[in-house]
Amino acid sequence: MLALAVGAMQMLLDGGEAVEWFASAETWIYLGLSVSGLWVFLVHCWTARTPFVDLAIFRDRNVVMGPAFMFLLGMTLFSGLALLSPLLQKPMSSPVVYSSLVMVPGGVAARR
Repeated sequence: MLALAVGAMQMLLDGGEAVEWFASAETWIYLGLSVSGLWVFLVHCWTARTPFVDLAIFRDRNVVMGPAFMFLLGMTLFSGLALLSPLLQKPMSSPVVYSSLVMVPGGVAARR
């Protein structure tokens, strides 16, 4: 059920802009699948004798703080990459080719 919830949320976020977000029935279906899949997963984890993921591990502060810091680190690092190309194109009035060439070394380094 967790895979269904994450997959439906990914489809919602990927295709939402193309279909006018919540003006489309497709978006509402993805939202419903995501919420219901997450709900069934959490109910199973709370009520099963041997759950797939034991939620008691989140009582440990280290288990909670590790992913929280990784999330903050990822947001900090990747937001700069996501905003560099629009910054070069609009406020700095650079052509698209120039902003693409600026981004190439990062792509080459990530590929290796």
